[in-house]
Amino acid sequence: MFFLAQSSFDPIQMVSQQLWAWMPWLMLLGVVSVLITFFKRRFLPKFKGALGEWAVNRALLNGLNPEEYRVLNDLLLADGRDGQTQIDHVVVSAFGVFVIETKNWDCWIFGSEKDAQWTLTYPQGGKKRTGNPLRQNEGHVKAVCELLGVKREHCHNLVCINPVSKLKTGPIPGVFLNGMLDHIRTFQSRVFAPEWVPAAVETLRAASKSGDKEAVADHRAQIESRTARQFA
Repeated sequence: MFFLAQSSFDPIQMVSQQLWAWMPWLMLLGVVSVLITFFKRRFLPKFKGALGEWAVNRALLNGLNPEEYRVLNDLLLADGRDGQTQIDHVVVSAFGVFVIETKNWDCWIFGSEKDAQWTLTYPQGGKKRTGNPLRQNEGHVKAVCELLGVKREHCHNLVCINPVSKLKTGPIPGVFLNGMLDHIRTFQSRVFAPEWVPAAVETLRAASKSGDKEAVADHRAQIESRTARQFA
């Protein structure tokens, strides 16, 4: 006669033990996921923007003759409305002043020179509406013109966009995915005296508050307030 011993195997208990063993790793994975999401939303856009500005700065410094062109970056100037305006790049030369807005986008762009807003469609899915950067940069151009006391016709509004993007509605005057340096070099008539260039550079540097922490904080608060009003 055979007696079957009662099995001590409990599958529910085994699964429970395995889950408890994996719990620290699952919690760690959750924390990492939250941190990645926070980084992507809070810091990634700023990092991408800074990277794009750095790339354009290097291209300007390497591609333009330093004896003819002076390159300034990250200027924080008075906007004429009791506020500040941040300018990515200014190229000063005897051939004119070039005010450049950088957009490190990776998307399809639908818009025109006259549209108040453009639509950005992303390869990973999703789309959003954004202000026309030419209009945004026009405010920068006006601030530079007023500070230097130059005519608007000698101060040029340029927008440089990451060349991985595509202008789906066709070329837009003043907007460049490629060829911006060649465009700057097409201006060959001297509209300013050579000695004016270093004086203009010093005027811009002296007026810029980009190194003033309080001014930078005020500018950020100004942007956040404007954004809140847009989405209110």
